[in-house]
Amino acid sequence: MGAIAKHKTSVVDEKWDGPANEKKLKTDQDYSYYAKMYGWVDPEGDKSTKSAYKFPHHMVSDNGTPGAANVKACISVIGVLNGARGGAKIPDKDVKGVYNHAASHLKDADIDPPELKSLDNNGVEIRTYKAEVRKEGEEKPQIKGRAIVYESMSPDLCGFKEIIHKGAVGDLIEKNDIFALKNHDENLILGRNISGTLKLVETDEGLDFVVDPPDTTYANDLLVSMERKDIDKCSFAFRVADETWEKIDGEPVRHITRFAELYDVSVVTYPAFPQTIAELFGKQIRTPQQVYKEYRSRMQVKPEPKKEYNKIAKMKLRILEKIK
Repeated sequence: MGAIAKHKTSVVDEKWDGPANEKKLKTDQDYSYYAKMYGWVDPEGDKSTKSAYKFPHHMVSDNGTPGAANVKACISVIGVLNGARGGAKIPDKDVKGVYNHAASHLKDADIDPPELKSLDNNGVEIRTYKAEVRKEGEEKPQIKGRAIVYESMSPDLCGFKEIIHKGAVGDLIEKNDIFALKNHDENLILGRNISGTLKLVETDEGLDFVVDPPDTTYANDLLVSMERKDIDKCSFAFRVADETWEKIDGEPVRHITRFAELYDVSVVTYPAFPQTIAELFGKQIRTPQQVYKEYRSRMQVKPEPKKEYNKIAKMKLRILEKIK
């Protein structure tokens, strides 16, 4: 289940109070009742309880009957799917279905629904850390590093700083098929977690990795360059599920509390965001500049107005002019 199928109802454009309408709902009802109110249901939840459902968007009468869809509520649902208020905490595969449900009500009211942002375009980010070659005895060299650092304030990221919090990785090491690559090029594979050649270990400090590179020309050339310290950076590609923002000493700080996906860890020549990386990775990379721009847009941050003289300053200026 997950996304609840779209259905035809009347639509109203009036003030929306989600908690007040949810409070009017009857308790201990079945799925067919609650599906008239919500856009998503937890497949593993108790479908006879309201807590198993998300995205309310229908008006509810005083006797507990779900009725017309509310335009403002449907627009709010799409906003959350696009990342507002912390984003939608539902599986990615259900996002499109919930969007179609809310969008269908808006279309019934002759309103063009807001566009649903692509999950790829709205999410894949890259951060860069230190990597090194480790060699023990006569064994083949390994590549190791810390892909993610927990509880540490980042340097300035084009207007904001960032803290990744402990536990953000969750169970993604087991769930995701993660590769170790050279320069994010899927043709230059160094290791893979499900094959055991890429080992990922989450600690209190962050996410550590160890790669057993293959005996190939590109991998051996890379090891030589790393041993010479010509290359010593690694980038980790990810998508964020949960984040919050706050101001600390006047600066915006982004708190990442949960990742949605982990894609790859790559040893890179340039720890930046050139177009070549986007082309090799095959996805639209979300740069720190874009993250900050989206944050400012959500917060409706406007440029600071030009400072004007206050009344006292103007008075002093007039006095000086008279003295002259």
